[in-house]
Amino acid sequence: MLRLLGVAVLLNLLLLLPLWLRFGEISTRWVALEAVLIAALVLLLPAGRLSWLRLLLTLTVLLAVLVGFGDVATHLAFGRSLNLYLDVPLLRSVFHLLEGNLGNLAAWAVSLAAILVITLIGWALNRELKVGQQQSPGIAVALVAVLLVVASTALMAAQWHHHRWLPVARSPAMDTLRFQGQQLIDTHRAHRDFSSRLAAAPTQATALPGLAGRDVLLVFVESYGASAPSTLGGLEIDNSLWYRLMLESGRPTLVDDFRATGHRTLTVMPAITMAWPEGVAYGFDEIHAAADIDYAGPPLNWVTMPDQFTLHHFEQRIRRPAVEPLFAQIALISSHAPWTPIIPVLDDWQAVGDGSIFYQWEDAGDPPDVLWQDMERVRDHYALSIDYALHASTLWAEAFVDDDTLLILLGDHPAAPLIVGEEAGFGVPVHVISGDAALLEPFLARGFVPGMLPGTGEASAGQDALRGWLHEDFGE
Repeated sequence: MLRLLGVAVLLNLLLLLPLWLRFGEISTRWVALEAVLIAALVLLLPAGRLSWLRLLLTLTVLLAVLVGFGDVATHLAFGRSLNLYLDVPLLRSVFHLLEGNLGNLAAWAVSLAAILVITLIGWALNRELKVGQQQSPGIAVALVAVLLVVASTALMAAQWHHHRWLPVARSPAMDTLRFQGQQLIDTHRAHRDFSSRLAAAPTQATALPGLAGRDVLLVFVESYGASAPSTLGGLEIDNSLWYRLMLESGRPTLVDDFRATGHRTLTVMPAITMAWPEGVAYGFDEIHAAADIDYAGPPLNWVTMPDQFTLHHFEQRIRRPAVEPLFAQIALISSHAPWTPIIPVLDDWQAVGDGSIFYQWEDAGDPPDVLWQDMERVRDHYALSIDYALHASTLWAEAFVDDDTLLILLGDHPAAPLIVGEEAGFGVPVHVISGDAALLEPFLARGFVPGMLPGTGEASAGQDALRGWLHEDFGE
């Protein structure tokens, strides 16, 4: 009996731990009704029978706990709840992030260790429930178990209808699985609605004569400021599924618009180290991924090459030899986690060379496993990495952005709430730079302000508005 009581306590802890990590307030939620129900139910089951029910209970608890921890991780990383419909495909990206920060061997070790821990927890839980089922309770204990089954079931039924009769009690497994089920329905409905919007969208590219003959450079700074809708597509997209649907639809994007204007279209993506079918789907004339960039320096943890080299390579090896005007999308990645080492910006662009100069900073600063033991230092390093990216970008703009260039420098998304807090918001700064003041006037008319500091008012448009703005201000 004591052993089964211990199982109930452990079940209670296991089910509530994700809630405590996610919301805190341990004192207001310290009873998991499912733990009470399962322990009492197992005590009443015939010894050695209904093993399928015991296995079902184990798998249900395990699934609820895994989803609960997944929700905690998703909130810390993205500031939103887990959505199984959308987020399961991202597990591969999580592995690649581990691989980039820890190395291939360590990433596999962490992944296998996580699988092993989950398997052991499931095995131990099923085993303990089996032992508890084999015990024969007396009449008094059986009556108590029946009362607990009735009480916990009634309380869970009340919570299903949003009534909490016992303030300290929660039904974490039921609530978690119910929430995911509702998200499945809502996301499927949104999927259908988004498909309808795509079907009604324009199917032809439209030229931008006001930008003909000029280089238009769209430069994204990693972690600088919300989840980025598709700036290129002109549609509000807040998840990977909608993004794939847009690409598969063949709907024209800014890439097609600038090609119709007479631009050569390309993208510079130093973080892309694997196949990137999205780039092909966008229809860029050229894709410069990490392997296509002649960088002779070291990777700096996850960052394959520093931003200053990316900009130098673009200017010297891509833009300078070009004959046609360019529409280029460039990704700057030095401000990606783990934000170490922080390197200086070189004042002399010629000193950047082939990138080998950066070897002197290969082992600079603390390694990620040391830095990330102190979250205040991590936040400081995040800020310093943003400063580096902006310093390199503005130095490059001063040297190379002329009257025939429109540079749009913007963030792709904010850093995780773990870094910037829960109230940071979802906006990203956007800077528009050109040597020709006439190219800036439409943006000033839309509320942009001079200088590097964005206005303090609420943003009135998402990134998806950019394509429409360009057509209104520079189109036919």
